[in-house]
Amino acid sequence: MPLGISTTYTKIAAIIENLFIPGHVSQVAYFKALPLNAHHRLLDAQLLGGAGPALDSIWDIQFPLILGITFGSALSAVLLGEFAIRHNIPGRQMLTALIGGAIMGLGSRLTPGCNIWHLMGGIPILAMSSLLFLLGLPLGTWIGAKILFRLLAAHHTCSVQQGA
Repeated sequence: MPLGISTTYTKIAAIIENLFIPGHVSQVAYFKALPLNAHHRLLDAQLLGGAGPALDSIWDIQFPLILGITFGSALSAVLLGEFAIRHNIPGRQMLTALIGGAIMGLGSRLTPGCNIWHLMGGIPILAMSSLLFLLGLPLGTWIGAKILFRLLAAHHTCSVQQGA
């Protein structure tokens, strides 16, 4: 199973949703699917998992990676002396992050995997979808950077004018 993280984010959302609307979760076909169905020869075990609310093999594979990314980046920031918890994040920046995260989540559902899966899992096995992802990555990054710069530059200009 190539490394990935987006299915576990969906799984966490399914777990939370299942607490409040269990009937809906049990009816969604996406939560019933088992994209991981493999036999582990060394352990003689069946690995099953999907985006549903169960703690299964997907959880076992992806959740440690999410923890490693989170705690590894936090440790790096602490060691560099750049770690800080800020409470005065501008609303526009929070909205931009929320919209960007939603678009990334949608993109990972429309393609067969997230950027982690494509870069660390799909490209090494020469998966066609990952190779197409790699071709689109520079252009998409350039366009995203232009959009983000315009949003932040417009916000910075407004802040400077208000402060003058």
